Amino acid sequence: MQLARCRLVCRNWNTAAERVMLQRPINIQSNTQAMQLHRHLSRDKNLARLIKHLSFNRSSIDEQRNSDDPFVQLVKVVFTSNMMILCGRVFNSEFYKQLVAIAKSSPTQFEKLIYLPSSEFNEAYLKALYTFRRSMRALNLYLPSIIRPAFTLPQFDKVTSLFIRTDLVANTLFFDRGILDKCLHLTELALEIFYLGNAAAETVQLLQRLPPADSKNYLKHTVNSLKKLRIVRYCSLDMLSYLMRKYPKIESLYVDVVLFREFIPRVLPVYVSDESQTYLFNHSLLQYLHQVPLFEYKFNIHHAGLKREEILRLLKTNQCTVAVVCPSSNVWMHVIVERKNR
Repeated sequence: MQLARCRLVCRNWNTAAERVMLQRPINIQSNTQAMQLHRHLSRDKNLARLIKHLSFNRSSIDEQRNSDDPFVQLVKVVFTSNMMILCGRVFNSEFYKQLVAIAKSSPTQFEKLIYLPSSEFNEAYLKALYTFRRSMRALNLYLPSIIRPAFTLPQFDKVTSLFIRTDLVANTLFFDRGILDKCLHLTELALEIFYLGNAAAETVQLLQRLPPADSKNYLKHTVNSLKKLRIVRYCSLDMLSYLMRKYPKIESLYVDVVLFREFIPRVLPVYVSDESQTYLFNHSLLQYLHQVPLFEYKFNIHHAGLKREEILRLLKTNQCTVAVVCPSSNVWMHVIVERKNR
């Protein structure tokens, strides 16, 4: 705001203030803002090279999925080899087609782009990931089973942060398709697994569950670089066991299954181990809790299968401390287990 006022106060300050403003992160929240920036850059196309961080966050009301989309028109003038971060949400395939077309037609290599917006996983988005695979540092993947494509991800040698949002039906998709094995240098992994609803779930052919732990196909690679693992909405012991073995050096583990519905394991039991079909907390979970220096767990107390006092007794050891957040709650439990002298 102060820089904008400088441009109004003195004409001599206009150019300098404009350059500083464009070099800062820009957040586009509507079609109107996209068109305004498009008009401004169209007057002097060299200004686009100043922009390195652009975020797209409009409401669903403004969402468009055609070539006339203001976001698509904006990217035609704003996307240069100096761009480092394109973040937010863009669900228009034409947007990603433009990114690829610009990069392929440019004599300059696009080696600085480390982040793309979140989108539905389709052919256009996959081509964009492939085009910028050598520079990408973070991936934000949305993988609903309803639009499940046949795809093979490229290897991402520089990706250190991975966020996967998927549904309960497709929660083994990232294992079966080898997504995790395409990112072997992760330091941070976040999984959000949601529920489609009964009607949608029944229309989808269920994937097979993870192979047995003693199978030679259970783990292809282990990754020692991962330090932070975050899982929200749904987590089975099968999944947690797999991830803890794949990433044996985790330092911080966060699991939040407060929103998990009690009936889901009965609807889709193929995705949970026999032991976890009924309860979200049991003795087998303890071996994973005590492996990491910092573990934070939020769950519905009615789904725990144990009383609050029994849970706390099992969590406490001579090597760790246990803190209970909001101890007066009768509905859910939030515990933080931290290893002493970490």
